[in-house]
Amino acid sequence: MPDNDDQFVEEVARLKRLAVEHRARSYWTLAGAAITAVLVGIATWFGQGPMDRDEVHFGMVLGLGGITFFIPCLFWRIFFSRPAAKCPQCKYVWDMPQEGGHDWLTWNRCPGCGLKMSG
Repeated sequence: MPDNDDQFVEEVARLKRLAVEHRARSYWTLAGAAITAVLVGIATWFGQGPMDRDEVHFGMVLGLGGITFFIPCLFWRIFFSRPAAKCPQCKYVWDMPQEGGHDWLTWNRCPGCGLKMSG
């Protein structure tokens, strides 16, 4: 099968687009959860009278902020899993963890079969 078969080119482009969109949404989820956790922590801290703030209240604020951060991130991982990145021609799994931290989105060719992945 030729490198530039339109079916494979479209599939590689679609897989790259899905991976980039998932990564961007992951970063937005992480940032939103962090900001929300900080705001919840500040609101909880200042919602209590100054005389009632002690190490127990501080621990509660940290715990509540941590839970506020952890729950959305956990739901994101459960309900929006990473899209599968497999070569449409040879089924080589592109997003396997490898030494050196290779990012398959920057590859020119599939390491399994040599399918052109860019351009």
